[in-house]
Amino acid sequence: MHYTFQMKIICFCFVIVSILGAGLANGQNTHTSKKGTIEQIIVEGNPVRYEYVLAAEDGNRYRISALQPLTNYANRKVSLSGILVGNRLDVSGNIKVIEEADAPLSPASTIGKRKVLVVLFNFTNNQIQPVSVEQARERVFTGATSANNYFKEASYHRYELTGIQRPDGDVVGWLTIPYTNQYCNVSYSGIWTQAADALARDKGYEPNDYNSVIYVLPAACGATARGQLGTIGDNTTIRRAWVFSYFGEKTIIHELGHNLGLNHANGLRCSGTGIPNDCENVEYGDPFDMMGNQALPIFFNNYFRLCLGWLTGRAQTVTVSGDYTLVAPSLPAKGNQVLRIPLKLANSEYSGFSYTLEFRRRYSYDNIYLSPLNNSVFEGVTIRYTKDDLTGYATSLIDTTPNTGSFVDAPLRVGNTFTDVQSGISITTLSVNPIRGARVRIQLNR
Repeated sequence: MHYTFQMKIICFCFVIVSILGAGLANGQNTHTSKKGTIEQIIVEGNPVRYEYVLAAEDGNRYRISALQPLTNYANRKVSLSGILVGNRLDVSGNIKVIEEADAPLSPASTIGKRKVLVVLFNFTNNQIQPVSVEQARERVFTGATSANNYFKEASYHRYELTGIQRPDGDVVGWLTIPYTNQYCNVSYSGIWTQAADALARDKGYEPNDYNSVIYVLPAACGATARGQLGTIGDNTTIRRAWVFSYFGEKTIIHELGHNLGLNHANGLRCSGTGIPNDCENVEYGDPFDMMGNQALPIFFNNYFRLCLGWLTGRAQTVTVSGDYTLVAPSLPAKGNQVLRIPLKLANSEYSGFSYTLEFRRRYSYDNIYLSPLNNSVFEGVTIRYTKDDLTGYATSLIDTTPNTGSFVDAPLRVGNTFTDVQSGISITTLSVNPIRGARVRIQLNR
């Protein structure tokens, strides 16, 4: 086929328009300085990776590309300079912190109501609608297995999701943004989000008035979901999550967990004499936690619930050897539902970590979704490697039977002992009872 000069011009213009649609042409290669807050986004997958967006004071959102690590700048107000390529900002200079990140607030601030807006949007070249408005409302707010019902149960009815305009939940859409679904990885958290926010405002919803905004869109980016990592206890700053095509309750809860400040529930398989030596960290490896490898809505582990203020006053730090009782967190009750054993690895990068113990019984979501699949979590004590501070840092489930190659039998069953020679800690499960709880013997040889 022979192209005329005019056809070549048309093709060239189409390419330019497509690039503009992705936000990659306006202001190309322009040196600029910006101020704003850096947001950290967890990109689900294996391996998990992090992306960063500058929510700038000029009202725009810029995807940040930088050679230097940006983790320490998350949720901080900064000034920076770089090369602006569309809505991607290639940071070329130093990043100056203008305002420190808010310190983790009292966990009690994770009690009450979280205002959530669901925004359904699609594209000029793909206007499919994976769920209806009412289906979205049911899955987030009103259904028996909704995210809202989960948070009520997990928090002992101390925390719930709500709308601003409707008590049964705010959902707006479907909205068609003026872009195609090209250049997803650069655009989804930047110009796509800006455009969706603007269309939501036209419908009478102000995204900035909400604690969380969940964007639901047709499949793109080769991903299922991405969530902005918040700060524990911060119930005042907007956090965002993006769900691509599959909009199930588990995905919603998981991404809202990130918005609340929770990271992933991983697994830790050790072949040596203790932690951290000879250990393999398995992302999403914890099968007993919504933030881990679980396709069904089961409860967060007790370290996460302690971080969120839902188990306040029900944790004990173990400093002397002895026998201890763990009460199952089926209902708020007297007794400890969390035992924490500091590792105390002097002069080590792993100082500031603990073993966190819990016992679970057949109750609510755990009973419905775990019992048919796996009873081990009800027949032993789970041990997790966690940070001493309550910041929602990723947890790692200790596999007390590493030779089986699976974490489903990770709990420490009655009569078995887990020993960490390096830290001088041994833990033995003496008994388990769904009513009386679990008895463990903890020996500190240090």
